[in-house]
Amino acid sequence: MNYRHAFHAGNFADVVKHWVLTLCIARLTQKPAPLRVIDLFAGRGLYDFSAEEARRSPEWRAGIGRLWALHAGGLGNPLAESMNDYLDAVARLNPDGQLRFYPGSPALALAMLRPCDRLTAIEAHPEEMAALKAAFGGDSRLNALEQDGWNAGPKMVPPPERRGLVLIDPPFEAKGDDERLLATASAIARKWPGGTQILWRPVKDRREEAALDAEWRLSGIRSMWRVTLQVDHLKEGQGLRAAALYLVRPPFEVMARIGETLPALSELLGQGPGFGSEIVEVTPE
Repeated sequence: MNYRHAFHAGNFADVVKHWVLTLCIARLTQKPAPLRVIDLFAGRGLYDFSAEEARRSPEWRAGIGRLWALHAGGLGNPLAESMNDYLDAVARLNPDGQLRFYPGSPALALAMLRPCDRLTAIEAHPEEMAALKAAFGGDSRLNALEQDGWNAGPKMVPPPERRGLVLIDPPFEAKGDDERLLATASAIARKWPGGTQILWRPVKDRREEAALDAEWRLSGIRSMWRVTLQVDHLKEGQGLRAAALYLVRPPFEVMARIGETLPALSELLGQGPGFGSEIVEVTPE
């Protein structure tokens, strides 16, 4: 397992994923009952843009870098209100105003969870897990487990809190990850039908994406939406140009907020004339 997210942290795909994650957690924490966030591919949780990986592959400059530059002078609507929680979490890591540190999904979750809430962070790579524990191991809300996310996911639900969400964002380096994503999300939905899920995948072919939508419709999962952000035309060998999120049972009003903000975010993060966005209701309630 050679994947290191440090090469890609803060890129456009991270921005849309982490923004939606904060939207969901913000909505879930409006109710007083405790909740659980389960992050199946947690990574190290904190990334340093001055480190070698980010210097060799500075994808963050066309992602969080663009948002950060506007954040200093005021984003303006519709980005401002929708991005507040996400950008506040980034800002707390960079109090001098210089963008150096970036929060992964565990850090974003911990920044928003209350004392009564819990985060289960699962990571299979020993070095990434060691870094996660070094950064956040002192937080009593965190339970960090060195396990394979695919196998662990269905075993973690339903959590004792009975409320919350599961984030599944694997590196998609192995053949068959789409099948594993479908099987894992379906198993979680069967065991925890009321839980929210956020599923991430890279998009290399929009026709392939449509075929996957059809498979999801046969899965039995209800209340699923697909959110796709594309920064340019998809070209073989040109790197990642589009990413999709599948949201299962998104919290109330989250899809409306995404719909209001996604076009402006797409325009901000566009890298060429092929940029755009799409929201599809894959399966109804």
